[in-house]
Amino acid sequence: MPWHANIVFGQQFQQHSFQSSLSTNQLFHFHKSQSVEPVPARNYLADDILQYSPVIAVYALNAIGIEGKHRFLERTVYLAGSYVIMGTTVYGLKTAIDAPRPDGSDNNSFPSGHTAIAFMGAEFFRKEFGERSVWYGVAGYTLATTTALLRLHHNKHRPIDVAAGAIFGVLSTKAAYLLVPWISHKLFPSQSSRIFSAQLSPFVSQKETGMTLVLRF
Repeated sequence: MPWHANIVFGQQFQQHSFQSSLSTNQLFHFHKSQSVEPVPARNYLADDILQYSPVIAVYALNAIGIEGKHRFLERTVYLAGSYVIMGTTVYGLKTAIDAPRPDGSDNNSFPSGHTAIAFMGAEFFRKEFGERSVWYGVAGYTLATTTALLRLHHNKHRPIDVAAGAIFGVLSTKAAYLLVPWISHKLFPSQSSRIFSAQLSPFVSQKETGMTLVLRF
């Protein structure tokens, strides 16, 4: 009985010694051959849609009969101007700075384009409907802030990226609302600003009534 136990113990010892003598490379290939569950891909659909939600809200309110500060064509010109300023600034900086994203997917981290578009739209929303109620502005900026938080949650940006995107977005819309009227005035001067003008006014006196025509050159 003791002799048989020694044989079994010796076999187990030899087997253990063989396993412990496996090289690091062999162990790596052994573990690599085992099945690994794939990591599910993140869904960025909410980010992609939400960034445009303040702009969509402006036109949606207009479509149901709630008028903003400007008519459809005028507000669209303001929006286009805002987007041109924002796009030139933000995407120019992305190319120049070439900052890697936290998740390592590319080098377009700074500043956040999604956040810039969202805050550009939020300020556009506030400009068009803020005089009606302060809550329109609050709603627009809430949507924009949610977009920024999603970009952080999805590990696509750092806090400085979304902060810069928000600043550039707001300033782009503010700049457009200053520049578009000035450019429009230069390209299409109003009737009162031309060198020649005419004014027709009625008058009444004790002896007669009539109209007065005043010409300015």
